[in-house]
Amino acid sequence: MRLTFIFLLIVLLCSNTIGQAPTLSISGSNSACEATFLTAISNSSNISWSTGDFTPSIVVTETGWYSATATNLFGSTSDSIHVEIGNYLSNNFLGNDTILCGNITLEINDVSGPVLWSTGIADSILSISQSGNISVIVIDNGCLSYDTINISIDEPIEFSLQDVSLCTNNTVTIEGPTNVDSYLWSTGEQTSTIIADSSGKYFLTITKGTCIQEFQVYVDLESGVPNYAIPSAFTPNNDNQNDCFSIVGDVTIIIFKIFNRYGN
Repeated sequence: MRLTFIFLLIVLLCSNTIGQAPTLSISGSNSACEATFLTAISNSSNISWSTGDFTPSIVVTETGWYSATATNLFGSTSDSIHVEIGNYLSNNFLGNDTILCGNITLEINDVSGPVLWSTGIADSILSISQSGNISVIVIDNGCLSYDTINISIDEPIEFSLQDVSLCTNNTVTIEGPTNVDSYLWSTGEQTSTIIADSSGKYFLTITKGTCIQEFQVYVDLESGVPNYAIPSAFTPNNDNQNDCFSIVGDVTIIIFKIFNRYGN
């Protein structure tokens, strides 16, 4: 036992690290597209990583903090590094093939590099008005990603309802467009036409494919009743009775003619 102690004491006296914890630094890139190596540089061979590894080097495939600890008889030293794995855009980042109504917009957000669409547009936002395949190349953190999506566009119905004003009819038929999938009127009816029997606004919601559109029409069945009075005869003989002829009411006279009993 005494010889062992003396030998250990001699070794420690000859060492330049008497009473010192090991040195340690982590070497490696803190950003990569898919993976990177991290190496613990130390004068101790006793290395442990936060990943559970005990080798001098490890492979990192996920973004996050990584730390290593070197240990010897006199203590331990730790170091850490944050690694950003730049595979920001996974496959299918544009989403699944889809069917949409009318003009649509595709947008790529939060990328550090350029964006190039198959249409030739170099912008993060792309407006689309025609069906077909759309591809995009994105460079983010030095990493290239690529995706394609097929978009089918349903065209909105070109249709309008005209306001209605009638004088004597107490009902009016309102017709919606043809060749659509469904109708829903504000009256609750689900047919292509309805009969309006009162004045007011009527709303129609139609569905065709992915397009949902709303139309409205105003029906006036009351204010159109004429409000005027026309005398049937007059006697212009200066007896102060029915000497004058006039039309009374909300009318505009375009042509006005007076005939005698003989048609002259």
